[in-house]
Amino acid sequence: MGKIVKPECICDAQFKPILIGGGMNESNPKVYAPFYCDHCGSISQSNLFAKENRCWRCRKKLTMYGRTIGYFSDDESDRFYNPKKVVIDWIMGMDLQYILEDKKYHCPSCKEKKLEFLNRGLWD
Repeated sequence: MGKIVKPECICDAQFKPILIGGGMNESNPKVYAPFYCDHCGSISQSNLFAKENRCWRCRKKLTMYGRTIGYFSDDESDRFYNPKKVVIDWIMGMDLQYILEDKKYHCPSCKEKKLEFLNRGLWD
């Protein structure tokens, strides 16, 4: 079961809800995460494990929101993130986790760091 987030910015750009994680009915393993395209100003979900994520509109390379961390990471700060400041935290295996923090992100529409992700529920 995955989670649904809604990107919202003070610039009033309209973004669709984004699926994060994986569903129980997936026949081939995919883990969705939010990505943005600065070229056309869109936000979409894409497979975290894809070799390359491209915008569905303009085919430019996408940039991922959030981050992945692993227990065996060289960066000590990865192991000690504050779970109270996380919108979504999705465990993908023994050593890999996707985290979308509760902070302001880059908005591809207005190009300001004023975008937030709001938790809107679950999906399967």
